[in-house]
Amino acid sequence: MSRNNLTISILTAVVLIWAVNTIFSATRDKILNIAKPALKTSQNISYKIRSVVLPESKFSRENRLLREQIGVLKNRLAQLDEIASENERLKKLLGFKRDLSYKSISAKVIGRDPSNWTSIIYIDKGKEDRIKKYMAVFADKGLIGRVIEAGPSSAKVMFITDPDSSIGVVIQRTRYDGLLYGTLTRQCQMVYLSLNADVWPGDLVVTSGMGETIPKGLLVGTVEDVFIDKSRLYQTAIVKPAVDFSKIEEVLCIE
Repeated sequence: MSRNNLTISILTAVVLIWAVNTIFSATRDKILNIAKPALKTSQNISYKIRSVVLPESKFSRENRLLREQIGVLKNRLAQLDEIASENERLKKLLGFKRDLSYKSISAKVIGRDPSNWTSIIYIDKGKEDRIKKYMAVFADKGLIGRVIEAGPSSAKVMFITDPDSSIGVVIQRTRYDGLLYGTLTRQCQMVYLSLNADVWPGDLVVTSGMGETIPKGLLVGTVEDVFIDKSRLYQTAIVKPAVDFSKIEEVLCIE
């Protein structure tokens, strides 16, 4: 190709590119001018939708404050329920206290022994409150055990279900007596019942008050089963305690 032809070709290409850009620029401006109202309307609609769907900062703060207030109210309601529950338990306990013919000191359970969780509790009364070692400890339905240690302002109580516990008891209906021991199964065994003792499941077991610091006539539990022991000399009764030891929160210490 000659130099003149090459120059003409380049000039022709430049002119064509300029013409195309000019046409498209004019067309683009016209299109934008025509679409501008529609785009503006679309932006307004989008803003309104966003303001409804996405809460503004003011609404966010109000929602957060409402959630915090709801949390506070739930906490207060839980506290009121706990107070009501405690008042109901204390009301029952005071009712039993009035029915007892013995003086008693009320106390709250403040802990359990980690090494003997199911058999040992601590109460918030001690020697300063007239609590003494070997005192009988009563809950809302029956005897739970006795004080085994008394400090100045707290005391340690052993349940009747502990294997180291033993108290004198009688069958309330027939007055046959024996010793009540704890077991590892959270039940108790009444041992040394004579072979001819009239004992049946459902009989109530109460404290005998013989030779002990535990008063007479306190409910201990109910006979669930009776069998003759291995020695063939006595009967043994399985006794279910009257108290649920996992739910004890307040007690009476009998003077």
